[in-house]
Amino acid sequence: ICCKSQEAALQTLRQSYGAGYGKPVPGSASDLRGQKYQKAVNLEVIDLCRMIYNNGFQLNNGHTLMLFGEIFNIYQKISNKVVGILARARKNRLVHFEGETLWQGENDDTNVTLLRSMKDIEGHFQKTSELLYNEEANDLIVLRLKGEIFNTFCMKINFSVAPQ
Repeated sequence: ICCKSQEAALQTLRQSYGAGYGKPVPGSASDLRGQKYQKAVNLEVIDLCRMIYNNGFQLNNGHTLMLFGEIFNIYQKISNKVVGILARARKNRLVHFEGETLWQGENDDTNVTLLRSMKDIEGHFQKTSELLYNEEANDLIVLRLKGEIFNTFCMKINFSVAPQ
C-alpha cells in the first residue's frame, strides 16, 4: 500500500514537472553511482540464488528449497543484507517464501524456494546485465504443508476457455 501511494505521488509530480522528475540527469555522477549500486545489488542477488542452488534440496521440477535459518547462517558470512537481498530476489520472482519478511530465529524453519535454474538466471544476466524477471512465475501456485520441513510444492495451472 505504501509503495502504491508513493508511486501515485511520484506520478502526480512527474505530470507537473516532467517525466524526469526524481531521476538523476543521464550521465551525471548521481546516475553513474545509481547504476553502479544497481549492478552490485544484482550481483548479490545472483550470488544468493547460486548459494541456495548449491546448498539447497533440489526437486525434480527444477526448483530448489532451503530453510531460511540455513541461508542466514551461510550467507551472513558473505553479507549482512541477506533479508534485503532475498526481498529483491522475490521482487523479481526468482525466489518465494511465506510472509512479508523473514526474521532470524523466528522464521528459521521457513522454506525459501528458488524458482528458476542458475543457468537461466546467470545466462540472462550475462546477456542483459539485468536480473531475470521470472514471467513463468505469473501463474505459479505455491502450496505449503503444515508440519513438514520441506513443505513447498509449486504448480502452474493454465486455465482456458473451451471452444464453443
